[in-house]
Amino acid sequence: MHQTARYLCPVCHELLSVPVEACDKTWRCINGHSFDQARQGYLNLLLAQQRNSRAPGDTAEMVQARSDFLNAGYYQPLASTLCDLLQPSAGEQNVLLDLGCGEGYYTRQMHTLGWGAVYGLDISKPAILAAARQNREIHWSVASMRAIPLEDASVDAATCVFAYYQAEELLRVLKPQGRFLLLVAGPDHLLELRQAIYPEVKEHDGDKALNLALEHFTLLSDQKLHHELENLQGDALWQLLQMTPHFWRAPPPVQEQVRNQVFEKMTVDIRLLLLNKPIVESNFPEDRDHHV
Repeated sequence: MHQTARYLCPVCHELLSVPVEACDKTWRCINGHSFDQARQGYLNLLLAQQRNSRAPGDTAEMVQARSDFLNAGYYQPLASTLCDLLQPSAGEQNVLLDLGCGEGYYTRQMHTLGWGAVYGLDISKPAILAAARQNREIHWSVASMRAIPLEDASVDAATCVFAYYQAEELLRVLKPQGRFLLLVAGPDHLLELRQAIYPEVKEHDGDKALNLALEHFTLLSDQKLHHELENLQGDALWQLLQMTPHFWRAPPPVQEQVRNQVFEKMTVDIRLLLLNKPIVESNFPEDRDHHV
């Protein structure tokens, strides 16, 4: 029998009961809180007070841009390396959680490794909707990374690809000795794009994410992935820009200027940190946001 985790009610944190009847799509807790499963199969467990805007996270346009770019294979070396690092943790009795899963490009590939269950969480409803339309076997949910709606010690491995995570919540859902694979931008990641946008390019602190993670986890391996995309232009370039935080920071005239350029090369520089939940958890300092 395949292992699964169980959803928690985001209101009272009691377990949510799986609907028994096929026609019943409502998940309920013992306190009467209920959540309807969407026709596409995902759950929306994001409460109104957990939203920082009316429609948090990536917009439908950004989700489509990300999907088009990733499906063209530009980041396939990253996806392959991600799967290679996770393969030893996979198994029918093990559960994987992908935090900030987006439209599910990496999640779907990790799913093929053979897990008891795979959970994909993102704060963007358009992203989860797109993910659910492509794979109904993965458990998708719209949820806050600050309040992961899964029971304690139910996850064997977790991933976070260029997304936010909260260490306290992640440690809560990970099993003892659970694995955490964190992907962050290296110092030269998309350097040419940044040079085209900013008058002065700030150097990435390559060790900042690692040092923050080591406050709560132990390091198992530190791997770097470095390659170049060639002749990037047109739709692919515009899609890439929309995938990054630079899209929001660049004013429209700069966006248009970048969109019309041809980049003979674009550097991809990524750091893959494989971490382990320690047996004795550390004390938690104040919450920090370390988006990359």
